[in-house]
Amino acid sequence: MAWRERNTCRLPCRTGTKNAPRAGMAPAAEPPKPAGPTMLHGVLVILFAIATGFTASGIAANLYRLVASKPETTRGKIVYAGVMVLAGPSVLFENAATSFRAKKCSSLAFWMAAAVACYWSFALGLFVLGLYLGKA
Repeated sequence: MAWRERNTCRLPCRTGTKNAPRAGMAPAAEPPKPAGPTMLHGVLVILFAIATGFTASGIAANLYRLVASKPETTRGKIVYAGVMVLAGPSVLFENAATSFRAKKCSSLAFWMAAAVACYWSFALGLFVLGLYLGKA
């Protein structure tokens, strides 16, 4: 007898598959589903937006560092300011971490800079996700 023949339902089944419930068996109870989005869903969306913003910021900062040198002309400074709108969270957090390691700033200043970088990357991440989802 082949494997397929041994593991199929020989009694009347609802779906005809090998794992269908047999006559006389009660279906398994499903756990109750929440009525709507849970709080964990909102927290995960916020964390994902922050991670997306930091990723976009890091990519923009590193591409600018690869392509451009220190801005010396007016046009270069304008381009630098435009890039820093995207690259700001990454650059701000990097500068704050470097200063904190060198003991040039207090822990309060470091955590304030980290909080600003997180909020900035959250806003940037929402914008990037909005572009991706077609809602920006």
